[in-house]
Amino acid sequence: MKAGERLSNRVTQIKSHLKSKDDRKRRRAVRELFEMDNPSNLEAFIPLINDKDQWYRTKAIQAFRMWASKHDITILTNLIEHNNLEYNRVAANLLEYFGSDYLLDVKKLFDKDDITCKIKSSEHILKGDNEELFFKDLLRNKDAKLRTIAIKSKYA
Repeated sequence: MKAGERLSNRVTQIKSHLKSKDDRKRRRAVRELFEMDNPSNLEAFIPLINDKDQWYRTKAIQAFRMWASKHDITILTNLIEHNNLEYNRVAANLLEYFGSDYLLDVKKLFDKDDITCKIKSSEHILKGDNEELFFKDLLRNKDAKLRTIAIKSKYA
């Protein structure tokens, strides 16, 4: 067996331990995935954002903060669509690492009832092309911070 195959098999084994009922195996798997420092491991952490144990949820968010920028923006979908406001804010704060080529989920983030999500997502949306309508809506927004973002955008 080649070294690459052994590593691949080990990663598969570690990821399977994330589903174990043995908490020691699960925690060790999380630590090992972080030690590998491989952005592709982020996918394995996505189910942990809904774990009943706060430690695993925290580690999942830590993984997003470490590796999300190495993926395309769709990796944030699980955080954007989540009912947890903290997760929405994490996604909003990670937007700065992405281009403005995929705005559908970002607009969902703007629709959240949270000013941090609105500010970060509006800044991101206004970097995109063909967002004149969004710009005009933002200019009429009751929040002065959002109007200021519109005024400072390329559409002003």
